[in-house]
Amino acid sequence: MTSYAWSITGNGSISGAANGSNVNVTAGAANNSQFTLSLSMTNGTGCTSNCQQVYSVEDNIPPTFTLPLLNAGYCVEYVSQALYNPGHENTDLDITWLRPDYYLVAAGSTLLNLGSVADNCALAVNPIAWTIDFGNNGSIEFSGTGQLSTYGSDVQFPLGTNRISYTVTDAVGNVTVRFADLIVTPRPIISNNF
Repeated sequence: MTSYAWSITGNGSISGAANGSNVNVTAGAANNSQFTLSLSMTNGTGCTSNCQQVYSVEDNIPPTFTLPLLNAGYCVEYVSQALYNPGHENTDLDITWLRPDYYLVAAGSTLLNLGSVADNCALAVNPIAWTIDFGNNGSIEFSGTGQLSTYGSDVQFPLGTNRISYTVTDAVGNVTVRFADLIVTPRPIISNNF
């Protein structure tokens, strides 16, 4: 009569049929780890044969997330008061007022938060990092970690295309990088031709 024995070391579990015809190996929870399966078979005459197999468990799948759903354009903030200056129509001097030529994202706003942040195994401890490039010209004006709603201050997005880049990292260092553009449009030009 032939008998079978097996053991496992490392992170995982093993189960098998009594006659050794089926052996199922299930990896443990750790990523990028290894475990060794040792098999031993003894036949009816007492001869024994041993073998070992090393298995690697690797996570090479990057995390996923949903970008914020932004409008095609956002208008600059309202001018609440202005003094009209005749003779300076269609110029920056047509009204006397500090023009709020920006779109304000107030502290705590969830407009720029990511949705459905997930990973096939596990996310990093602080998985979300972001940068803001005013004008989409390669400069970085703001950066941080976590959802943008936790930044803690208002952000004034200037006229034009402003790029928000998001990086999400999982527990073993796989990353996904994507971006969203927040476009700020100018207010209409004031004219006295009416």
